[in-house]
Amino acid sequence: MPEVDGPPGWTPERREAFLQFHRRRSLNPDTATETAWTIQVGGTIVGAARLHPVHRGRSVEIEARVWVARWARGRGIGKWVTETLIDAAREGNGGRYVASTSTDNKAAQRLMKSVGANIELRGDDVDSHLDI
Repeated sequence: MPEVDGPPGWTPERREAFLQFHRRRSLNPDTATETAWTIQVGGTIVGAARLHPVHRGRSVEIEARVWVARWARGRGIGKWVTETLIDAAREGNGGRYVASTSTDNKAAQRLMKSVGANIELRGDDVDSHLDI
């Protein structure tokens, strides 16, 4: 999402820019590049997930992004969401599932290893790849 001028935090302008950015990327049929979902537990939204196909020659990589609220972590939600996203990527004929995180996010790295992904360190970033 592009930067929005103003004070830190969720200002009305930043919230509107966030909504417009994601609506363009997922809801508008002329500009959609990804599919996005909310993550709900017991009727409460605890995060969001999205898949974005990237064409690499003849193959397609499916890039995943997952965010779970800090207070909702450690309950298996990330594992369930990751497995669901991998299944969706397979159904969409993706050739490779890709997720990135920071070197500090050990839980995400463990999660990706637990589903069989290969982990690659790149400076402060960690990329995980899973052939699907």
